[in-house]
Amino acid sequence: MFGRFIIAFSLFHLCFCCANAQVNLTGYINNYSLLGETRPDPFEETLWQNMTSQRFNFNWSINNNFDIYISSRTNFSIGNSTILNLIKETSTDDNNLMKLSYSMVDKDDKWLGVALDRLALRWATDEFEITLGRQRINWGNTILWNPNDIFDSSPVISFTYPEKMGCDAIRTTFYHSEVATSEIALSADRDGSPTAALLHRNNFRKLDYQLLGGVYKGHYLFAGGGFTTELKNVNIRFEGSYFHDYRKVSDKPDVVQISLGIDKIFSNNLILQTEVLYTNKPYDISDILFSYLPMKGSVRELTTSRWSFAGQLYYPFSNLCSISSLIAYFHDQEAIYVGAEMNYHVFKNFDLSLMVNLFDYTLGQSYSMDGIVGTLHLKYYF
Repeated sequence: MFGRFIIAFSLFHLCFCCANAQVNLTGYINNYSLLGETRPDPFEETLWQNMTSQRFNFNWSINNNFDIYISSRTNFSIGNSTILNLIKETSTDDNNLMKLSYSMVDKDDKWLGVALDRLALRWATDEFEITLGRQRINWGNTILWNPNDIFDSSPVISFTYPEKMGCDAIRTTFYHSEVATSEIALSADRDGSPTAALLHRNNFRKLDYQLLGGVYKGHYLFAGGGFTTELKNVNIRFEGSYFHDYRKVSDKPDVVQISLGIDKIFSNNLILQTEVLYTNKPYDISDILFSYLPMKGSVRELTTSRWSFAGQLYYPFSNLCSISSLIAYFHDQEAIYVGAEMNYHVFKNFDLSLMVNLFDYTLGQSYSMDGIVGTLHLKYYF
C-alpha cells in the first residue's frame, strides 16, 4: 500500500512539474505498391510487394532544458519472399545494443514489424547538450555517400525505409561559438563492440570544415574530415575517412574512403548534384538482386566498386508537382542504376508519387542482369 502511494505521489509530482510542458505529435501513413521484373529471372516468382507503414514522432519538451524524443514505425508487408527479406533487413535494429524491434507476423509472404528507431532523453543549455538513448548522429558532410557517418551508415537507395535507423549512444555537444562545435559520442552494437569518437566543426572564411577520430567497432582506429565551401554559386562538398585494424593478428588491409560532390541551386529552384566515391576495399557481392547497392551496415563498406559515380536532379514545376531522378554507375560491375520519381500534392497532407527504377550490371564478367521496378506511393502525413 505504501509503495503504491509513493508511485502515485511521484506521478502527481511529475505532472505538476510538467504542467507547462509542450507535447508535439507528428507522423505519417504511407503505402508502397511495388512491381518488378528481371532478365534473366532466377527467382521463378513475380517480384511484387505491398507495404503499408505507420510512423509516429513524439516530442515532449518537459521544460527549457529537458526533451524526450520517441519515434515508432509499424510496417505491414505482403508479397514475394525476395523483396520481403530486403524489407526485413532494412527495417529492424539487429545491429543495435537494445532490441527495440519486434516481428508480430513473420512468414514467407507476409510480415508485420514494429520498431522504435528514436528513444532519447536530451538535456541542453545555451552552451552544452547531452543526449542519451537511441538517436540519429549525423556526421556526414556530402549528400549521397558519407565516409564520416560512422554511427549511422545507411544505403544511398532505399525503397522501404526513408529514415535512418539511429543508434544506441550517449552524445555530448559543446557550442563554442555560433560556428564552432565539438561533439563526443559513445555507442555499442549488439555484439558489445564500442564506437567512440570526437568531432570538431568550425569555419574559416568561406570554408566550413570538420575533423574527427576515434575507435570504430572496438578494433579499428579511424581518422577523417571534410569540408563544404562555395565557389561561384556552386557548393563543393568533401569528406574522407581512414580505418586501421590495430589487432596484431589481423590481416585486414587499411581502408580509405573518399567522397567528393558538387551541387547548384538555380533561380528556378532546379537543383543539380553529382558525387563520386572512391574506396580501396569494396565489399563482395552476396545477393544478386540489388546487390550493387550499398546496403551494408558498416561505414567501412559503402559500395561494391572501387569507383562509384552518381548524379541527381530535383525540379518543382509548381507548388503541387515536382520531379526528381538519380543515376548511379558502379565501375567494377559495370552496373548502372536509374531512378525517376514524379510527386503530386493531391490535397492538404496527402501526396501521390510514381517511381520507376531500372538497373543493369555484370557479375564477374560472366553473368549479367537487368531489371525494372515500378512503385506507386501514397502518403498521408500529420
